Amino acid sequence: MKSKLELQQLSLNLVAKHYNPARITPDFLIASGIIPQNWELASKPMIAQNKVQFRFKNSLNIVAQPGKITFNEIVNPNGLDKMEVAKVARRCRIFTSSELSTTPN
Repeated sequence: MKSKLELQQLSLNLVAKHYNPARITPDFLIASGIIPQNWELASKPMIAQNKVQFRFKNSLNIVAQPGKITFNEIVNPNGLDKMEVAKVARRCRIFTSSELSTTPN
């Protein structure tokens, strides 16, 4: 019996050694062209001293903390090409040392 691998969520981590997580806000992400202007937050942003987290209605989450920025997205049943996680992570590389790791869940 063959088993089929079904991804439920895709996470991308960018190593970001020298940046301030508090610098990342929804307004900054829009102004920098990292996310489109029409994206809406699904919940109130979580903002702590060394960590910020944004959940968007399209199922994309961004978590910024010292050393890394993590992007999570629920896998789109219409295909991986409909997902935004890789596009957003690529645009966010302005903060990083260009190292990228992927974690399928």
